[in-house]
Amino acid sequence: MATTAALEDSGDIVALSTGTTFPVTRGLWASADGTATITTEKGQSVAGITIKAGFNPFKITGITFATISIWALY
Repeated sequence: MATTAALEDSGDIVALSTGTTFPVTRGLWASADGTATITTEKGQSVAGITIKAGFNPFKITGITFATISIWALY
C-alpha cells in the first residue's frame, strides 16, 4: 500500500474491502446509503455511522460495512 504522503495529492480512488485498514483518506464515495463501523484518523472505532450515497467527508483508516460498495478518495 502506498504511503499517505504519496497518496495525498494523487487523486487516486481505491475500492475498499470490508474489514480493511489503509492510509488516512480524504473522503469516501459510496454506491448507496448504508451504515458502517469506521476507524477515525485518531484511532477511534465508531459503530453505526450513516454513509450516504455519493461523497462522505470522512478521514478514516479502517472500515467495516455490509451491502454497499465504498471507495477511498485520496
